[in-house]
Amino acid sequence: SCNPDDATGLVQLHRFGGKSVVHSNATECICPPSSGNPNSCCSSKDGAGSNTGDFCGSMFNEHHCGGETPMCCTSNGDAQCCKQGSVCTPDCKSGMSCGCIEPTTAACPSLVSFEAGLACECTCDSCGSLPTVDPEELKAGKAMIITTSKDPAQFMDFKYEPLSAGGTSQMKMELNPDVTVQEILGFGGAFTDATAWHYEKLSTCMKKTFIEQHFGATGLGYTVGRVPMGASDFSRMNYVLDNFTDDYDLEHFCLRDDSATDAPCGTDYKIPAIKAAQDAIHKVSSEGKLKLFVSSWSAPLWFKDQRWSCTVPDTAAIPVCTYDETLPPTVTCSEVIDAPCSDNSIGESCPTTPLHESSIAKFASQPTFLNEQQGKEHRP
Repeated sequence: SCNPDDATGLVQLHRFGGKSVVHSNATECICPPSSGNPNSCCSSKDGAGSNTGDFCGSMFNEHHCGGETPMCCTSNGDAQCCKQGSVCTPDCKSGMSCGCIEPTTAACPSLVSFEAGLACECTCDSCGSLPTVDPEELKAGKAMIITTSKDPAQFMDFKYEPLSAGGTSQMKMELNPDVTVQEILGFGGAFTDATAWHYEKLSTCMKKTFIEQHFGATGLGYTVGRVPMGASDFSRMNYVLDNFTDDYDLEHFCLRDDSATDAPCGTDYKIPAIKAAQDAIHKVSSEGKLKLFVSSWSAPLWFKDQRWSCTVPDTAAIPVCTYDETLPPTVTCSEVIDAPCSDNSIGESCPTTPLHESSIAKFASQPTFLNEQQGKEHRP
């Protein structure tokens, strides 16, 4: 026999709805932040409030969590007891269904759930490891298949399957490594203002982890970086590197970033991350070098006073354009984001400033262009 009130026993008996559920009480019920329906998450009974018992339920399901499955994931319409270290699916907070996601791969040792989805969290001690290719499996005629999916949750889970396994593939590829057509310079990512802003906020050890994961010997092996010329869509404000009209000799060139409206020339917080990436690549190989290329983004004002007439010929899909001074400007800029914007919520626009009052217009010797903007109805 088993005494249901004996809290010292390894097994407890619970009754609800005419049914009995037996579980180990070696590990108490845990209500993770990713769970929904908090009043019935690890409560003493339905709706009694979180962390008052081991009840994990919804309007349709009732469970008691503990032992090997102490994590309670619940929503208004679903509930489930999960293994230690699991997180709840994102729809636990936003929908009726609810389930568990277990970090079962070495690539994702720390799984975190957000309203918008799931993410793997890096720490100074662990950031996961990439699957290692086994040459013997490949020599045996097998393919390495790496899978990442939401349902079921898999993060770079991998397996080997024979090439003759069949299936429903709709594409056939023939590879001939003896014939080279073009050179691959490498793979990489972008050094944007957003990257630099977040990188600057990391601790010293997390900066090392971040760089190692992307450019180090145990990481992705990146060797290429793209740097936007001036502000891009990953910047907190609008700015340009030379806004003096007709300055083709770049006498007024100003290397800067989005850290402040009046950021001094020579200030660019992308440089520390770029240098750290170069150092990491050099440690992998003494001959290793970080390859950088610059991509133009939004041009200065004096490049935007352009007046074009464009047509699309019947024989081509590419438009043919000719300059016409009698036409209005092709691009009309009326307002800009003139200060770093970082505390707005998702979907909320950043505050803007009329162009003729902004710092960008301060150095633009374009009285005609700016006067045209005066008196217009300015809209974000």
